[in-house]
Amino acid sequence: MINLQLVKPDESYRDDWLAYLCEWNATGVKMTPYSFDPHQGDFDLFLAEARRSETGIDLPAGKVRAGFFFLVGDTSPRILGAVSIRYELNDYLRRYGGNIGYGVRVSERRQGYAKAMLALACDHCRRLGMEKVLVTCDTANTGSARTIQANGGILENEVIHDDGTPLQRYWIPL
Repeated sequence: MINLQLVKPDESYRDDWLAYLCEWNATGVKMTPYSFDPHQGDFDLFLAEARRSETGIDLPAGKVRAGFFFLVGDTSPRILGAVSIRYELNDYLRRYGGNIGYGVRVSERRQGYAKAMLALACDHCRRLGMEKVLVTCDTANTGSARTIQANGGILENEVIHDDGTPLQRYWIPL
């Protein structure tokens, strides 16, 4: 497998980010993590949001400081996936969203990228001194559950989201 890394979004990813969004939109499924398209395809607003989230300054109510990263290989700038790392948990994230949300580009699935991306995100959290992270997934998403478990996730419980979706809540010790 190619060497993978997490990189912060910047201008060089504009065109591929738009292609990434097109792939997600064609599925008719809500993009994961949703925070990577809060403005329906406006890359400049996305970059501004990513920078503001990273600093934690002037965040809207209910938001916490977070880092946004693309998963890329060392041989190509193609976005393989995206991950949002929330550095703290509010009540909503503690119940439903967790510290880490990730998604793999539709055309790049089933190649081990989710497992690698979650491992890289956990490494990032470990370097920041975090002792454990919460990761959640839809109960029906058995692939995501396997990814979380492969990274040391321990199922704490299942909850029902406000929209009626059953979610599994896993803690990963770092």
